Amino acid sequence: MGISSSYKLIKNSIVAFAAKYIPVSEGNAPPPFPPIIGTGFVVHEDGIIATNAHVVRAFANGVFIPPNAPKDEWPVSCMLLVLKENGMIEVPLPIIGAFRIDQFSAGQAYYGPQSGPDLAFVHVKVHGLPAVTLDDGSILEEGTEVATAGFRWVPMP
Repeated sequence: MGISSSYKLIKNSIVAFAAKYIPVSEGNAPPPFPPIIGTGFVVHEDGIIATNAHVVRAFANGVFIPPNAPKDEWPVSCMLLVLKENGMIEVPLPIIGAFRIDQFSAGQAYYGPQSGPDLAFVHVKVHGLPAVTLDDGSILEEGTEVATAGFRWVPMP
C-alpha cells in the first residue's frame, strides 16, 4: 500500500491539541485558529489517543494559563478536524486524562533514547471515534517509503 492510500485510511483519526487560552496584546484580535501544540491519532474508539510525551509535557509547561483559569480544567483542547466539501468541521473532544512513560528500563533490543520512548496517551470523553488500526505484522525493509501525518505546529505569540 502506498503513502497516499495509507493517509486516506488514517486522516480521519488525526487530532490536534491546541492552546485553550491565547494571550493577546491590547487592541489585537486573537488568531482565527488556536495555536496547535501537538497532534495525535485515535488508537481506540473509546477515546484513547496516542501522542508524544513532549506534547503532554507541553500541556502544563508550554502553554499560557491565565491566573483565573479553573484549576481542574486542562489548558489545552483536543480537536478532531473533519474536512468536508464546504470547509472544515472542528469537533471538540474534552480531555479527561493523560498518561506518559516517566520510568523506563531499556531491554536488550532497545535502540532509542535513554530516557525512553517519546510516547504518551490522552483520554478524551467521547466514544465511537474512528481509530487507526495498527499493523504489527509488517516488516520494514530497506527502501520502504515512510511518512508522518499531523498538523503544523504554530508558535505561541
